[in-house]
Amino acid sequence: MAGRYLVVASLLASTYAFSNTYPLIAWASDSLTLPESVSSPSLEPVLNSFGHLETVCENDVIVVVEQPGLHASDLRTLSPSAPLSLALKGAASTLQLPYLRRSSDASLSEFVERISQRCNLPVISLSGSDVDRLHQVVRGRSRYIIYVEFPEISSESAWRRSLDINQRSANLYNHLQFLPASSKHLVLLAGAPRQEDCSDGHCLSPEVDIPSPAFMAPSNTTVPGGGILKRYQLLTPALIMTLIVALFVIVPVVYLGISALASIQAPARMEPPKRFNAQEKKTQ
Repeated sequence: MAGRYLVVASLLASTYAFSNTYPLIAWASDSLTLPESVSSPSLEPVLNSFGHLETVCENDVIVVVEQPGLHASDLRTLSPSAPLSLALKGAASTLQLPYLRRSSDASLSEFVERISQRCNLPVISLSGSDVDRLHQVVRGRSRYIIYVEFPEISSESAWRRSLDINQRSANLYNHLQFLPASSKHLVLLAGAPRQEDCSDGHCLSPEVDIPSPAFMAPSNTTVPGGGILKRYQLLTPALIMTLIVALFVIVPVVYLGISALASIQAPARMEPPKRFNAQEKKTQ
């Protein structure tokens, strides 16, 4: 019974640690060197890192996509032939942060405005239904920022979710393929909470996502310099909670169990009665 409670406690710790997290994927046609602050667990510092890049204004086309309801598990289930997978495979630099916390008031539109003012680039805002006519909208332009807000992904079916992501990313992928070879581009795709997940300014993710190394490994990822602790987040919140549960719950329970077993004394050994011997009786 105690073991069941321990398993439940560990699962609850993991659930809490990875709730309200959303992925951010970025790829570029040129080398992309990001500062060390991209290791932050929150979206806002990561966006600030992109905004302060010295080379961000060297891009001719910057695409910022906001997808409510997107989770890391959706990206792991994409096939290698999916448009998003092909875009990452063909990029010179990629960055994949699957578990970023995002506050309810965080807005990608403000980030787009900052980049627009800094780089003097016009902003082209599109809804999900307008992406089909993207070529017509940007006709005659050589430098611009595209800001796309896709509809929410609300289906619970993994197959349907993958289909929606493929259809929505196909037009963007095709547009990038037709850009001139000399044109540099940067793409940011960020997950966002759904409206139904937010109440009173607080947003909760309905999905429990456990980290997996199978999350679409990039073909060429630029990572921050430094030791392994700077490159990877080894002590994640879920791991810390699991260690706490193991040290302060599992170990004491095991110790008490061993002590209880050791304190139980074995019953006295009963020797079988001796058989009757007539010769011995006569001698006596």
